Amino acid sequence: MISWLIGAINGTTLLNDPWNTIVSPFTDLLGTGFYMIPVGAIGAGLYVKTKNPVMVGMYLLSSGSLLAGGSIFAGMMGMVPIYIMVTAAGIASLMIGLLLRR
Repeated sequence: MISWLIGAINGTTLLNDPWNTIVSPFTDLLGTGFYMIPVGAIGAGLYVKTKNPVMVGMYLLSSGSLLAGGSIFAGMMGMVPIYIMVTAAGIASLMIGLLLRR
């Protein structure tokens, strides 16, 4: 089992393209929807740390729009509606947080 794992990691590929080499097992398994797991975890951690929905709204707005734009330019249109909904949730929480300021 370990020899298969060590044999599957190509050092040249890892040096030339580290991000895609490290993340490719997860994106092959879950598709581009894998990126929603770290985005959600960071958003939850940001809310726990700051207790401020405006900060989380700005984070969701920026990360959702970057992921949607990147998916559109890469030609992976499967998750674009989900990323656009994350962006819309960021805009909604930003507006609600700003309008209903305590």
